[in-house]
Amino acid sequence: MTTGTQYCGHPRSDDPAQPCKATSLPGGDRCLAHASDQVRDQFLAGLTPGG
Repeated sequence: MTTGTQYCGHPRSDDPAQPCKATSLPGGDRCLAHASDQVRDQFLAGLTPGG
C-alpha cells in the first residue's frame, strides 16, 4: 500500500548512519527540522491558527 508520504531521509543527528523518518514539508524533500532556514520560515509563515 502506497500512502504518497515522502520522508526526509536526511541523516539523523543521533545516528547519522540512519535516515530521518519524519515527513517532508509539502513541496520539499526535508522535514521541518532539516529544512533550510528559508524553507522553514516560508512554511511557518503560511500557518494560521486553527488552519
